[in-house]
This record gives sequence, C-alpha cells and structure tokens, in this order.
Amino acid sequence: SGEKILSVEIDVSLKRRFIEEKMTGKPPNEALTLSEAVCGNFAFSHSVAFSRAVENISCMEISEIAKNYRIIGM
Repeated sequence: SGEKILSVEIDVSLKRRFIEEKMTGKPPNEALTLSEAVCGNFAFSHSVAFSRAVENISCMEISEIAKNYRIIGM
C-alpha cells in the first residue's frame, strides 16, 4: 500500500509569484487570462476555478451545457 506520510511542511515562499497582487483591480477577463498563465500544466483547471469564484460571488448560475464542457475539459 506504499509508505505513510506522517507530516508535511509547505513552503509557500518557494515560488512566490505575487499573483494576488497582479490580479487585484483587474476586470475578470484580464484576471482570467492571468490565472491561466500561472502554470501551463493547469491552465484549464485554474481558469475554471477562477471562473467559478467569479460566478459564486456574482450569484451566477451557468448552464448544464457549460458544466458538461468543463467536465470534459478537465
């Protein structure tokens, strides 16, 4: 079953990119582009996470079709 991980220390300063500061005050479409560029391997998941955050604070409901496209993309 593998080895147990007994503890984890996270060093958040390792790759500090100041993304929060860069996104503050930007319109959602510009911030979305930045969220995709943070890490190429996770561009889609980052953009979906950002979009969902904007939708949640705006109380927006997306269509089932859009939800399905996100699932396929993931």
